[in-house]
Amino acid sequence: QHRNELQQQIAGATAEKNSESSRAANLQGQLKAHVERADKALNIAKHQLLKSKADAEENIAASCEAKGAADRAEKGHAARLSAFENARKNEIARFETRIDTLQKENEHESQRMMKLSALYTSSLQKPE
Repeated sequence: QHRNELQQQIAGATAEKNSESSRAANLQGQLKAHVERADKALNIAKHQLLKSKADAEENIAASCEAKGAADRAEKGHAARLSAFENARKNEIARFETRIDTLQKENEHESQRMMKLSALYTSSLQKPE
């Protein structure tokens, strides 16, 4: 009877060991599946991160190019504005010079007319 009890205990222990081995194998399979999913998710995240980095670098390059174009346009605009301002100043100076000339001509003509008027008046007053 003692032998039967030992055999039953051995059989129970063997069954328990087999059950534990089965659970361990099941857990190992689940762990392997989790690791594979984690690796896949990690690879996807890595790919997305590299894509985002490349997109960001492309955006930075485009922004730098746009800023350079804007800077060049601003410099060109400033140069055109400066040239326009210089031309405007030159035109104003030309008009001011022309106005001075016309005023001098007008004064000269006024003096000439006054002299002619005086000559005419004096000629009317002289007896013939």
